[in-house]
Amino acid sequence: MAEVEPSDQGRIYCQAQEWIQDPDGSWYIIIQKNAEEMTLTVKATEVVEPSSPSLAVEISAQPAALQEGQELMLSCNINTQDVEKRFFSVAWLKGSVELARIGPTGVLTVAPEYSVRQKNGELRAARSGNRDYRLILKPVRTEDQGEYICTVWPQERGQDDTFIEGEPKDSSPQRVSVSATENRLSIKMQQAGNVTEGGGLHLSCKVDGVQGQLSVTWQLKSARMASFTEIISISQEGVTEIAEEFMSRKVRVMRPATHNFTLELDEVTLSDSGVYRCAVSERKPNSKTHNQAQTTTVTVTSIENRLTVKMQQAVNVTEGGGLHLFCKVDGVQGQLSVTWQHKSTPTAPFTEIISINEEGVTEIAEEFMSRKVRVMRPSTDNFTLALDEVTLSDSGVYRCAVSERKPNGNTHNQTQTTTVTVISIGKMCLCVCVVQTIQDI
Repeated sequence: MAEVEPSDQGRIYCQAQEWIQDPDGSWYIIIQKNAEEMTLTVKATEVVEPSSPSLAVEISAQPAALQEGQELMLSCNINTQDVEKRFFSVAWLKGSVELARIGPTGVLTVAPEYSVRQKNGELRAARSGNRDYRLILKPVRTEDQGEYICTVWPQERGQDDTFIEGEPKDSSPQRVSVSATENRLSIKMQQAGNVTEGGGLHLSCKVDGVQGQLSVTWQLKSARMASFTEIISISQEGVTEIAEEFMSRKVRVMRPATHNFTLELDEVTLSDSGVYRCAVSERKPNSKTHNQAQTTTVTVTSIENRLTVKMQQAVNVTEGGGLHLFCKVDGVQGQLSVTWQHKSTPTAPFTEIISINEEGVTEIAEEFMSRKVRVMRPSTDNFTLALDEVTLSDSGVYRCAVSERKPNGNTHNQTQTTTVTVISIGKMCLCVCVVQTIQDI
């Protein structure tokens, strides 16, 4: 008998019987004998409720002393019997504030004060083994220093799969110290010096001691500006934004290396002279922002006017014939437009004949619309006025007016004139007759 009880006590004996079977199949006892009796006594024992297994909780920090921006790992270790068969809730607390908790089914909940850091990936927690739970803070901040404890609640699963929470057990406190990092951000800016108008400006800004994410803004303070105004900027995500004043300019910011930034401004003008500033903003892993700036002075020098115009000297042309006037332009630094003009007497004003603009479009004055007039451009810097069937009224002074638009937007003008004489056919015939007459005489 297993697990005897007090009611089982008394006299116990063994009885044996011998049976025989009649021809009709019936059984009959022929002898019975009892063994010697014995007395069984069952003593009652005190019922002791089974005790819960002991539970011990330890916390450790790796490392316990660190600088802001580094990684802090807080490990919770549970020491108890049959830990692999049991359920627990584990929470990390800093002082009296709970950071995060892992429930009996492994679900992580984070306190509202730390929810933003969890979304940014700065707080993570997970169960790393039957006994081990880990909380990671990265980057750690100076306000994260203090005393941490782990609290563990045993959990019993009921028949309806709900959990019944047991008495909590705290670890001993673990001290964590976090020191602020030194600001190592520094900027080196290229000294630009003089730039020729119409040319390109290139400024380099190199950043050292970077510990976070960078954004850079290029600014200018010229003689017409009382303070620095923005030219162009590049954000931490690499998004470029151009100031409205420079939207029509050829300006860009380049990033040839991770910590190198270059400002490029094409076709500079004299008004682009001034002090240029590279302003760098660094957002560190601890969410603090450090700013540094460096300046350099740029002087835009004026381009010397090298434009010259040459024409042939006085030209004689026969009435009814064709007039060709050549205009050669030297020292070109930009785009050209040419206008041919005429006046019949020295005191009369010039009137336009024909013009050709920078894009090569020709425009004829209304007075010459019925005439056979055109401008030819046999080479880049050569222009020819062609006028067919000239009349006596076409005599006079002709002017080639050249306008040069330089890359910086400035315009230079040069002119050259020549005198054209249209000889009458009648006068030429009269002269021949006179000569003939003399010869005949």
